[in-house]
Amino acid sequence: FALLARMETADVTERRRAATELATLAEKDPLGRLAVERLCQLVTPEADALVFQSVLAAVAEDESEAAHRIAYAAVGHAAAEVRRRGCLHLAMHPDPKHTPVLLPAVEDEAESVAAAAVQALGACGHATDAGALTELMRVGDEPLQLEAALALVQLDDPSGIAALERLAYSRDVAVRRRVAEKMGQLSDPAFTPTLIRLLDDRVSVIRAALTALPQTVGEDKSLSPDGTQPTTTERVRRWKAWYASR
Repeated sequence: FALLARMETADVTERRRAATELATLAEKDPLGRLAVERLCQLVTPEADALVFQSVLAAVAEDESEAAHRIAYAAVGHAAAEVRRRGCLHLAMHPDPKHTPVLLPAVEDEAESVAAAAVQALGACGHATDAGALTELMRVGDEPLQLEAALALVQLDDPSGIAALERLAYSRDVAVRRRVAEKMGQLSDPAFTPTLIRLLDDRVSVIRAALTALPQTVGEDKSLSPDGTQPTTTERVRRWKAWYASR
């Protein structure tokens, strides 16, 4: 509460110091309910981005209503990084009630904020979000389309799977690599043919596909019987041979 009192000063440097110390304190001992309530009152009108970011760090693990209100205020902040972190906080503590706050953020002018809002919508799992996410598949750039596709998958919308398959043909090698990584994380056997095809891609994409394939298939078909680690080229050959033999 002494730190909270210091955050009432008009001196932004002092507010920054107090907020930083508060975040450090919260790492060791979570803030109590009354402290978070008071923090919410203090930070809602806060214009300084560094102060707000430290406050978000202080309540990162807090699932209280007051912490959610802090994140809501962050999503409406003037600084893009604060808005992004506000969306990420809501993604970490998903609840369908966050939807009205997150939907406008999907159209944020900052790409990073829009992507974080899309992630949060997918985590919140509200079926009515699908319309806005589907629209992003038509108007957003490919990295944002990828986030929208993953969110749609989380919402059990079949268009998400189709979008991931399409993005695997992206001209952007970074997008193709991330598609391979995400397909592995989703562990859906339906992605196996796409991952096999990505074994003919750039080295970074091939490595991502080799990591993802055991996750989708359930076991690593490229391992040597004696436990030795085969080369990347040999692993690719073994996976292709296995797939061709099915």
